[in-house]
Amino acid sequence: MPTTVNDIYQQVAKIFMEDVGFSAGTGMITDSMFFTSLGDVMSDFLSRTGCIKKLVNIPISFGQSTYVEPEVVCEVQAASQNQTFIYRDSGFFLDSANPQWTSEFDQPAKWREDENLPRRIQLTPTPNVDGWQVRVSLPQQGYGTISSTSAAVDFDIVADVGVQGYGTISAAPNGAAYLEVLNQGYGTIADMVSSTGNLQMISAVTPFSQTQTYLLNYLELIPDSFTLAISYGVAAKLFSADSESKDIQRSKYCQSRYQFMLSLVGSVMNEVSFEEGEEP
Repeated sequence: MPTTVNDIYQQVAKIFMEDVGFSAGTGMITDSMFFTSLGDVMSDFLSRTGCIKKLVNIPISFGQSTYVEPEVVCEVQAASQNQTFIYRDSGFFLDSANPQWTSEFDQPAKWREDENLPRRIQLTPTPNVDGWQVRVSLPQQGYGTISSTSAAVDFDIVADVGVQGYGTISAAPNGAAYLEVLNQGYGTIADMVSSTGNLQMISAVTPFSQTQTYLLNYLELIPDSFTLAISYGVAAKLFSADSESKDIQRSKYCQSRYQFMLSLVGSVMNEVSFEEGEEP
């Protein structure tokens, strides 16, 4: 049975000896404070452990080296271009190795995020080709079935806000179709693989809704085995809040339990090992 927001709510309420909930208790903690803390802790847990990954494709364009990362991307952990792994680098090392790197055009081999505006990823060398894509914009609508590509290539479909999609995307025997829309879609995705020619990123995922406000909602993206960490994280934030419930010692205890779970999950997902006696 998936964990609900109410499960975390009840666990944290009992820690504060508010068995009937915060609103009906002494008033030291409010439901609003709980929901805000829950959203913060869930985002922190998912971004720092990387326990849930997402594959995101960005169509590349000739002569364009910098691209905006979609909102669903939390932290890029790896990237490939044209189904070939490309290495992460930094502006300092690129400048030191080759001051003219920004003017080079070729198949991208590296990427960086530093020294850019927020949520920007830059490829080097600058792409010398366009990635395969089909752009759908207003007032166009999509109805029916995409059954195959017209040639032995892969392509991306990027739909703007307001564009509706109805129907089925089935297997593309001559290539692979990648579809990303900014609105609701209707139908079935029957087959999908990585897109040839474009930039693909592996990223940690954050909750779709930053603030949880409904107790019957399921806890987004958090595996049931790790939900206890969320309870300790929320309790740590509430015990450190500037209110009558502030208790630094209890906050430190809850924070240490939360930190232990972060280290445990992070070591498993990111293959980090600790020597005997070494502090994680």
